[in-house]
Amino acid sequence: MEDFDGAKVSAWYSSFDVAPEKDGYRLTLGLFKDGGAGDSLDHHNLQKFSTFERDQDPAATNCAKTYLGGWWRNIAAVIGFLLVLTTEASVGDSSLSEFCSSETKECLLYTPVCQTEEYEVRNLSSTKWVTTEETSRIMEMATYTAFRRLFKYITGANTNGANIEMTSPVIIKSKTNKGWFESCTYTMSFLLPSEHQLNPPKPTDSQVSITEMPGMNVYVKSYGGWMMSYRVRDKESELMDSLESVGAMYKKDFSYAVGYDSPMKMFNRHNEVWFVAEGTPVCPATPA
Repeated sequence: MEDFDGAKVSAWYSSFDVAPEKDGYRLTLGLFKDGGAGDSLDHHNLQKFSTFERDQDPAATNCAKTYLGGWWRNIAAVIGFLLVLTTEASVGDSSLSEFCSSETKECLLYTPVCQTEEYEVRNLSSTKWVTTEETSRIMEMATYTAFRRLFKYITGANTNGANIEMTSPVIIKSKTNKGWFESCTYTMSFLLPSEHQLNPPKPTDSQVSITEMPGMNVYVKSYGGWMMSYRVRDKESELMDSLESVGAMYKKDFSYAVGYDSPMKMFNRHNEVWFVAEGTPVCPATPA
């Protein structure tokens, strides 16, 4: 494997054997010899190979369908293995996502980690955004002002005078458990398109900045309709209740309200609430 800095690592074993079809293509590993990549396959040793058509893993559900690919899956180690993979192309064609808006050419892409009936977990790569903050007692007032400020940036208020393609989603970070009409700072960000991820133009407005969101796992609750403050609060509370019920660890002091559609879109709208996961994400298997 090779990372973005050109560093190469591998994993060496004294033996590596895949059994024939009659034994489910079972993986058998010898002693780990190093190589720099770590022994990520150890937890999958002696497991059969699962695919969409042939469920051979020990989980209650088909892990190939859950994690979108065939593998020798020991359910206890699936999430841990996914966390060591390097994701690519975190901003890309909107058609690659089932809910990214057709109104934009590009959107935020992600790697699915796991899913329950109540929420899903996604792995997000590091990405650059253009960001501003606005403080208000009412979310809608803050976001109206913040949106106009960011829209000016993508329509020329930058050092290059460049017109920058709008992307989706728009994210709004704010503290959780806000009281009604409590003054709060809302941090709104537009995702920068792929051509500006490496070297985005600098904003000319001192209230606007370029920020980098680190790679992370997020718990996601999706919902339709309009992203109004009361609905964000309700979905935030529902997601927190779901996470607390399974003992999930996450950053509880803030959340993201996430919108994929412009106000011009009337139907089939898609919104989300995110919490940043801490440690290994929790997705209890749903009984078959």
